[in-house]
Amino acid sequence: MRSWFTLHKNKPQEIIAIDIGTASVSAALAHINTSGFIEIISVLRYPFDLLGDFTRSDRQKKVIYMLKNSIAKAFSDMHHISSSTNSIRISFADPFFEEREIETIINRHDATKTITEKEINMALVDTKGWIVLNSLNKSDGYDVLVNIVRKVTQLRVNGYIVSDAVGYRGDTLEIRVHELSISSVLRDCIIEQQDKFYPHSFLQYYSDVYLLRRAIFEKKINHMPILVIDIGGEVTTLFVLKDFDIIQKCAPIFFGLRTLERRIAAFLKIDRTHAESIVRQYADGTLDEALKKKIESLLGAFLEDWYAGLRASLKNALVRPAIVQVMVVGSGKETSSFIKYLDLNIKEFSREELNIKTSAFSVETDLFLPQQSLSEGGDSILASLILYG
Repeated sequence: MRSWFTLHKNKPQEIIAIDIGTASVSAALAHINTSGFIEIISVLRYPFDLLGDFTRSDRQKKVIYMLKNSIAKAFSDMHHISSSTNSIRISFADPFFEEREIETIINRHDATKTITEKEINMALVDTKGWIVLNSLNKSDGYDVLVNIVRKVTQLRVNGYIVSDAVGYRGDTLEIRVHELSISSVLRDCIIEQQDKFYPHSFLQYYSDVYLLRRAIFEKKINHMPILVIDIGGEVTTLFVLKDFDIIQKCAPIFFGLRTLERRIAAFLKIDRTHAESIVRQYADGTLDEALKKKIESLLGAFLEDWYAGLRASLKNALVRPAIVQVMVVGSGKETSSFIKYLDLNIKEFSREELNIKTSAFSVETDLFLPQQSLSEGGDSILASLILYG
């Protein structure tokens, strides 16, 4: 397989990367020069409170408004910086997408006729009723979502895998497809902004899970299975990477870094911004001793709730005790408390003889100028969109 550097060298282009998360929409503008290095021109962030102080009845409307407003600002502000971007790459955090692997077996009427591209494309028009092999979310409301990515991942003719089924003859044609779907409101908002500011750009969609898998692949990490834990603002996403093609997906946990800060704020009767500052100071080791002991006690109680959700998710997904390493993706030092708690408890999902280690994961940024532009853990998705999209 060719490396990313080989694919992009001598192809100068501008890219807008947008990460739609559960605590903010983040955007980066990057220019790839002819030598393959990437200049990060601008990084913008649009925080919002997904679980703000509003009633359950208007929560959905408020969330949609915050997302649409943040996405619109990202497009508008990027257009003020550059109007010539030719590539826009967007990624979605859980729970803003549904991702699944599906399959169908077609019993062909005439096995003597060669399979055509038209025959395959006709089968892909409507995938309702296909067998669901693996779904990240398993949402009951999948039918109300709109498909934004439909990619053929495997073809079989008479049970034999082929790289391209066109030209083959056979009784059966099996098609396996990867699908990514989002709400129509979110899709329409993105298309509206693209048409308004970058009508001639090429738009691509990804899930955070896909990008993290690709980033791990690029690091050539061979010891598997790996448990990947992506700690977002309000949601923690889990999946087990068994090899680079097989993912065991688990239910998300509705508890993230922002959730932790909000709980600390409520307990200490302070605002969330102050709680965020305290969590950072604790991670940096700059809290005074009295407050440090108090925070440690709170963190222990709150992280126990978080781990209970994680444990239930892994057990419900029937994850066996075979994990050899754990990778945590998140906002830099602030995830250190989660990592420490994992080190004390995660051994129940590994083999007894292994000294399983939990480590923070970040994307290699050697090609970026300046090199530390997107080096924080929370920027792994933006960096991956630019490097591997």
